[in-house]
Amino acid sequence: MNEENSSPHESQQESQIPETVESRGTTDPKIRLFVPALMLIGFGAYSVMETQLMEKYQYAPLSEDMNAWFSWLFNFCGPFIFIPAGLFFLVLGIRFILRRLVADQEGIGYVGKAKIKWGDISQLDATRLKSKDIVVLNYEGGKLVLDRYKMTDFKNLLRLVESKVPQDKRIS
Repeated sequence: MNEENSSPHESQQESQIPETVESRGTTDPKIRLFVPALMLIGFGAYSVMETQLMEKYQYAPLSEDMNAWFSWLFNFCGPFIFIPAGLFFLVLGIRFILRRLVADQEGIGYVGKAKIKWGDISQLDATRLKSKDIVVLNYEGGKLVLDRYKMTDFKNLLRLVESKVPQDKRIS
């Protein structure tokens, strides 16, 4: 197969507008949420181990030894700070994994939430598309941010959105 025959076919596929696009979260933001979650939970577990299993740190008044008091504070209060903070990041990461954006001929929206109909979109703000790959869809109830960094299949999603939003509602 030569290049002349394959290039028109490829450009035809690229210009086709998909009927439905399902976009999930990308890997990088997941990692950025799970790494701090695991670190904080690990710090909390280490603090519990140091305090309970080793019985190493006994309460020392601040006036006697500042280092001993801070060691006690870290090990006795650490689990109450680190573990809930780690669980918070863990829940955010799980929510990010389970989140799915679906765009079809009716509208666009996350699964489990109300879908925004194409006619309800008042403005498509693409001012940050070239610099940051971010598109904002404004509608009566708020705005929906489409970010290439956070979503898979962004090119097809953008192609479908641009085909459904009229030219007079676009800002570029």
